[in-house]
Amino acid sequence: LVMLLLFASVVVISFWSIIGYDRETSAQETLSFYAIEWHNGPISDLKNIFEKHLAPRLRMKVVVHEISFATQCTFNNNCAREDDVKVVGRDTGFLLCPHPHKVMKEFFEVYREDPAFLSNDVFICTLPCSTCRIFLPFNRPMIVQHPVHTYAGI
Repeated sequence: LVMLLLFASVVVISFWSIIGYDRETSAQETLSFYAIEWHNGPISDLKNIFEKHLAPRLRMKVVVHEISFATQCTFNNNCAREDDVKVVGRDTGFLLCPHPHKVMKEFFEVYREDPAFLSNDVFICTLPCSTCRIFLPFNRPMIVQHPVHTYAGI
């Protein structure tokens, strides 16, 4: 698990180097991640790595906007509120059922001009990885970490 998480931070660092990101000339001070989650463990691990390893290396503030539908979200104070996320919810989001393409299209229509949502640089998907499908039309990099056995709608 540790190797996978370290790999995730390397992927982000590699992404910035691929697109020509140069910390010395960039005015960007914050790297913003966005995640819709159904389990707090994987995102907590990633946040820990980002804060301890990625942020110092990039000399940037790293912010993870996490919307959690996990049953244990009260422990991390990250439970999804009605105004946090539209379209996707506890009942429809896990596998985007019953009509995944409809959910994906609705999500895009709702968020395509939302400045707060569009300010995120990278999307994170852990459990379930299938959530990343709703982020595809936004043409942003994604970190996909599959923390459990293959059952979660990949």
